[in-house]
Amino acid sequence: MSRRWLLSLLCLSVSLPLLVQLTRARGELRVNEAKTSILLQKEPAEVLLAVENLSGEIQNTRVQVELLDPRNRIASNVTRIQAIERGNQTLTLSLPIYVSKLKEKDRSQLLWYRLHYRLSREASPTDTITEGIVSLSEITPDLFEVRVATSELAREGGRYRTRVQATHPITRRPAANVRVDGEVMLEDDNDKSVKLRASGTTDSTGYVWLDFQLPTRFPQFPHTNQPAGVKFT
Repeated sequence: MSRRWLLSLLCLSVSLPLLVQLTRARGELRVNEAKTSILLQKEPAEVLLAVENLSGEIQNTRVQVELLDPRNRIASNVTRIQAIERGNQTLTLSLPIYVSKLKEKDRSQLLWYRLHYRLSREASPTDTITEGIVSLSEITPDLFEVRVATSELAREGGRYRTRVQATHPITRRPAANVRVDGEVMLEDDNDKSVKLRASGTTDSTGYVWLDFQLPTRFPQFPHTNQPAGVKFT
């Protein structure tokens, strides 16, 4: 008789945590940081906040986003009331910051900025549903640096090949689908010049080859060609 009572008590104690867990899951909103991004090339900048609504019903939510500088000061912020539908979705928020207007020092520190998000109930702003902080270096797909590799020698009438690589400056992940416009300018001793142009788009590994077709006679002999400059945008 006592063994049956102990067994029933054990089953009851196991069931209670499960009931609590299911109760807390109701009305739950989550932010998928892996799918969240910020587009700094937009002016003002755009935050694409990936949200998951697991409650099964529309949630009227206060969405707050803050951009924090390396000293933890708020550089920009936005708050919006949003009706979040069921399932997965991406909220687009316009963050009032213009990268082109920032000082050079501030632009150089952008990757050390952080994005703080907070979701709370519209009727009770102090009731936080979820919040978090993510580094801009992890959510800035439009930031990249370019490296160029090419030969020091060129032949008249030949093809001058240049390999360009675009990668994220912090994570070093390859930046795909980046359009690269290259320009090579040749000058002679009489200040005559010719510009050669080539364009391409980086592949999934972040690489693209640019081919510049060199002229056969520039200028007429005798001459000494000097490379005046190379430009990539």
